Amino acid sequence: MAPVNQSQKERLDALENRILSLTDYQKEPEIFSIDKSRLEITKYFLSSFFGLIIFSFIFCFIYNLCFIPWGDNLIKHGIKPLDITNILPLITTTLGTGLGFIMGYYFKDK
Repeated sequence: MAPVNQSQKERLDALENRILSLTDYQKEPEIFSIDKSRLEITKYFLSSFFGLIIFSFIFCFIYNLCFIPWGDNLIKHGIKPLDITNILPLITTTLGTGLGFIMGYYFKDK
């Protein structure tokens, strides 16, 4: 390794002091911005995903409660009660790929 002369040493010390004096946010603000964006995207997608699943449970329950009084007449016309076991795979299949992508994107650098 080559010896370091005095002017190089002074520049290195000044640079080291400058780096140490900066806060983490000032060092790399774009990284914090990207992490915050990833967090927001993940939060919104996950809350929407699970909200949709909860909504589907509630909707199926209310739909089937309303179906009971007119059930015989509706069945004659080909309308059947909703089965949550048919609805949930539809939601998870449709949004599951997006969920995997969002989670992979969020944890990409972690």
